[in-house]
Amino acid sequence: MPKKPTYEELEHRIQELEQSESESKRAGEALQKSEEQFRLAFENANVGVCFVDIDGNLARVNNRMCDIFGYSKKELESMTVNNIAHPEDKDISPKFIEKSISGEVESIVFEKRYIYKQGHIIWGQVSSSIIKDEKGELLYFISHVQDITQRKQAEEALRESEEKYKTILENIEDGYYEVDIAGNFTFLNDSMCKILGYSKDELTGLNNRRYMDEENAKKVFKAFNRVYKTGQPYKAFDWELIRKDGSRCYVETSVALKRDSKGQPIGFQGIARDISERKQAEVVLRASERKMKSIFQAAPIGIGVVINRVFQDVNERLCEITGYSKDELIGQTARIVYPTDEDYEYVGREKYRKIEESGTGAVETCFRRKDGEIINVLLSSSPIDPIDLSVGVTFTALDITERKRAEEVLRKSHERFLKVLNSIDATVYVADMETYEILFMNKYMIEGFGRDMTGEICWHVFRGESGPCSYCTNDQLIDENGKPTDVCVWQDKNPINGKWYVNHDRAIEWTDGHLVRLQIATDITEITKMEEELRQAQKMESIGTLTGGLAHDFNNILGIIIGNTELALGDVPDWNPVHSNLEEIKTASLRATNIVKQLLSFSRKTDQKLQPVEIALVIKDAMKFLRSTIPTTVNIQQDIQASDETILADPTQINQIMMNLCINASQAMEQTGGNLKISMEEVILDDNSASDYPDLRSGKHIKVTVSDTGPGIVPEIIDRIFDPYFTTKEVGKGSGMGLAVVHGIVKNYNGAISVDSKPGKGTTFSILLPVTSEKPVMEVKTPEEIPHGNESILFIDDEEPIVNMTQQMLERLGYKVETKMIPVEALEKFQSKPDQFDLVITDMTMPKMTGVMLSEKILEIRPDMPIIICTGHSSLIDEEKAKQLGIAAYVMKPIVLTKIAKTIRKVLDEAKSSAH
Repeated sequence: MPKKPTYEELEHRIQELEQSESESKRAGEALQKSEEQFRLAFENANVGVCFVDIDGNLARVNNRMCDIFGYSKKELESMTVNNIAHPEDKDISPKFIEKSISGEVESIVFEKRYIYKQGHIIWGQVSSSIIKDEKGELLYFISHVQDITQRKQAEEALRESEEKYKTILENIEDGYYEVDIAGNFTFLNDSMCKILGYSKDELTGLNNRRYMDEENAKKVFKAFNRVYKTGQPYKAFDWELIRKDGSRCYVETSVALKRDSKGQPIGFQGIARDISERKQAEVVLRASERKMKSIFQAAPIGIGVVINRVFQDVNERLCEITGYSKDELIGQTARIVYPTDEDYEYVGREKYRKIEESGTGAVETCFRRKDGEIINVLLSSSPIDPIDLSVGVTFTALDITERKRAEEVLRKSHERFLKVLNSIDATVYVADMETYEILFMNKYMIEGFGRDMTGEICWHVFRGESGPCSYCTNDQLIDENGKPTDVCVWQDKNPINGKWYVNHDRAIEWTDGHLVRLQIATDITEITKMEEELRQAQKMESIGTLTGGLAHDFNNILGIIIGNTELALGDVPDWNPVHSNLEEIKTASLRATNIVKQLLSFSRKTDQKLQPVEIALVIKDAMKFLRSTIPTTVNIQQDIQASDETILADPTQINQIMMNLCINASQAMEQTGGNLKISMEEVILDDNSASDYPDLRSGKHIKVTVSDTGPGIVPEIIDRIFDPYFTTKEVGKGSGMGLAVVHGIVKNYNGAISVDSKPGKGTTFSILLPVTSEKPVMEVKTPEEIPHGNESILFIDDEEPIVNMTQQMLERLGYKVETKMIPVEALEKFQSKPDQFDLVITDMTMPKMTGVMLSEKILEIRPDMPIIICTGHSSLIDEEKAKQLGIAAYVMKPIVLTKIAKTIRKVLDEAKSSAH
């Protein structure tokens, strides 16, 4: 049996156990405290810290990792390193894991791109190390991640800045260079290479002594040495270079010291500018100075230079004028040549005052010659330095004694001239060109205006203006030398008496010698009325010319639209919604062709077939369409009082009138909105009221009014709004033809149009159209059958879309069709087999050969060949000329299926009938 322990032994054992438990408890508390410190350090580190297992999973991350990548801890700890890596950088971490497992590396530092949770790219610098267990087995990787996005952005910005700096240096016109301490080129731009005539490769490393002579080399060395010693830039010194081809050029350069990052000198940098032309100019300038000195001496007028009114130099002519020699004048004050002290002081005061005001001074005075004779002189002065008059003044002296005598003769001539003006049956007046004071009115003008307004201001009493007229001709009547120019002729309407005048303005010399404006104005009020009527007729003729030029191309385009629409209609059944859409396209296109025809018709003043139209119905239909066109900010109001009254018109043109007037009105209100009111009523003009409308007869009329609440029309342009091409709209908002078209239509209907507008008060257009007793004829449309055939047709047109469309159209009618786009090729085809075709259809306007020329050549080969000629518009042919040329039919484009089918069938049947 074991020996029973004593109480002392038991007590000692208990004490050992208690001590061991206490030490174990203290160790546990220390471990717990250490783990808490680690946790706090881990969670609050200012860099991202994460544990990654050998499979690349993020096992544990700290708060900074969440901040860097935008994910929560829970999200990150369920992801792998490749989940957050940029697609192009995913292979960096896996490679490190592989090398760590194999024992090749234990730590790595690298930079890579990551994708932030919101999708944008961030840059991170990663420092990774491996963690092993007690046996040396790989447990985890611990990685420290720093967000270096801003640094990367700064590096990229620096790189771009350096690229921009380099681009600037490469593209400046001046040469830029950098050399080392020994003077060898380390960098230079293209401009520097151009100056020296070498390539960059040739110059890089080249010493500056290679392209300059010894004297200039010393000069450059001295300048560079000064910069090196003082550290201060040396600006703008010039030296001579020897170019690669041996030629020499002058360069102005600036140089500064170039230092490294520690501030130590490593070389020089500078800008060089080729000043060879300037050097040449300096040579020319010296030659010019010699020339000017020669001119100074040989000039036909007196010239002198004074400083503080003391003669410094004079030419020979001034000596002749004054009677003194050079020695007698130079060094003397100008007082020597003046009759009195008063003259001397006056000239000095006036001359210097004018120089200070305008840079030059001119004054008339008198000289007393050495022999005592008093002469008249015109002095003109100009400062040598406009800023500092003490440098001196150059003056010229012109002897005007004879001119003064002539002026006296001229004054008397003026008196006779005024008598003549006073007897002319035209308004004649003279006004001061500076003060605008009326100096003279002839008798005819005084009687016309009711009183003599001499002494008053012209722009106030003649024009009712509050200041000088903006169109005053004063500036046009005097040239830059202050001399009168040719007569200025202009015409306008006088706002005081409402009459039109043609004005002849001229600058003349008045009795006191200064220039004034003379105006002779002839009353042309009646002539202007007749000219306006003629001008309007010419404008409408010009519209016709322009429209004719556009009609061919426009009708070709419409033909393509209509033809392809008709082909599509044949392929789409009636029940299909597309069928009705295609019908709308066809209807609108045919309507467009009518507009072209109507525009040609009214602008060329040709006879039109007008029909009785219930105008109220037409206007109401137009309003339905306009509501969808005009912005909802514009409120449309209708007041159509007349009901079944008819006028002789064309519905399409009435629609044009309403479209143009209403759209113009809506565009005037598109910024602010407003009200557009269309009203119609019946009015009866008697003989008295009809006299207010010279183009209208008395009787019953329809009055159509279009009013808006827009900004109105300024008075300066209201007389021009019906002119073709006149517009105040911005580009893309109108061509200036709308109101001209409206005016032409109304005039062709024997109607009248007027406008009432004031700025800020809106605009109202009123149209009066005569009523007719004729009633509209109701048209009953019956379905038309489209004739077919099986003959062979040769079709020629220079536009491929028309060729393709027409070929499909005719082939659907059963015809065999061969097409050509070049007339010469079509003629060659016909020549090879003239009996192959039963019919030729050709366009009129084609390159190198017109349809008429082609038709004539075909008829020479086969006189009985039926030909149909098509045209969008041509001044060279019409239906009558086509018949005279033997052409079977004349068809206006666009080509419409029903029309061309009937024409073809008719021509072919007539040809067969003639053959039998």
